Amino acid sequence: KMWEEPEFTDAVVSCDGIDFPVHRAVLCKASPVFAAIFRGAMKEAQTARLDVPDAKHEAVKAMLLYIYSGDLEEQIAPHVLTLAHRFQIDDLVTEAC
Repeated sequence: KMWEEPEFTDAVVSCDGIDFPVHRAVLCKASPVFAAIFRGAMKEAQTARLDVPDAKHEAVKAMLLYIYSGDLEEQIAPHVLTLAHRFQIDDLVTEAC
């Protein structure tokens, strides 16, 4: 429900010019990489914005949807696998294989 009604979001994940409003706490709980990005001294922590330039926005959206809901559409799974590895989302890696 938080994904469909994004109230009180405090960060943005952007890809292909599309912004996805997110909750840092949700992403940080799901991924140690997101936690390092948003908790550290990196630019992304200060701006609350993460750009993912080398992925398709559909894959980024699917990854975020999985983080929020646990749902993954089978046809997008191969495209999400690289992102799952990059952000160390082990459950998603398993689901996407």
